[in-house]
Amino acid sequence: MDSGIVSSAAASPLRASARLVSALVDTRLAVTGKDTFKEEFVTCGGVPLKEIDFQTMASRTQPGLFLAGELLDIDGVTGGFNFQSCWTTGYLAGRGMAAPAKDGNVKPRKLKILFLCTGNSCRSQMAEGWAKTLQSDSLEAWSAGVETHGMNEQAVQVMGEAGVDISGHHSKLVDDLLHIPFDYVVTVCDNAHESCPVFPGRASVLHHGFEDPPLLAKEARDEEEELEIYRRVRDEIRGFVEGILEDLRG
Repeated sequence: MDSGIVSSAAASPLRASARLVSALVDTRLAVTGKDTFKEEFVTCGGVPLKEIDFQTMASRTQPGLFLAGELLDIDGVTGGFNFQSCWTTGYLAGRGMAAPAKDGNVKPRKLKILFLCTGNSCRSQMAEGWAKTLQSDSLEAWSAGVETHGMNEQAVQVMGEAGVDISGHHSKLVDDLLHIPFDYVVTVCDNAHESCPVFPGRASVLHHGFEDPPLLAKEARDEEEELEIYRRVRDEIRGFVEGILEDLRG
């Protein structure tokens, strides 16, 4: 086991648990037997035999979950020699990753994503709003800042014009979200990218910068020109969020 997980467990059990879960999900188990490599995704142990289709090795209770391992009828439960506890962990991790939908199909785990900027007042708030509106089936979105500047009124206004209500949002400090096992952290301004903290677990940090509307608006001649700046950046962020899944996969 990761010594970092062990050493930090007493001080922060929740954070250590998040790191352990991330490590389990990322682990690929290469199981060999009788000189044949087994390519099934999940291996198991301690699983009731009645839950397994022996022809396909598919779980009868968890659609999309396949099991591997030598089958031994030990009191009606599968066994796997010294690998049993390891296989059981893989099985349980697999069940947690694949939640069945109401129609019986497997619903993939949503990716946890954090949009980060300097004050969590404008650009990151827009990104969070768009992600929750456009990518709610695939993403769980948060936003935060390396500082907190309060909500930008113009940002709230132009997002409302586009049908996205972020008036109930509030500025959050990134340090208050470090317990969340994010898959991705997207910095949307250069300062946040340079000041981005180290996240525990497996979070990948990406950068996609946008111009700062409040800064640009200082040169605006009137209120309408100022709002046009916010609308332009709003639409740029929307375009980014619409294609973000392809960017993450790439």
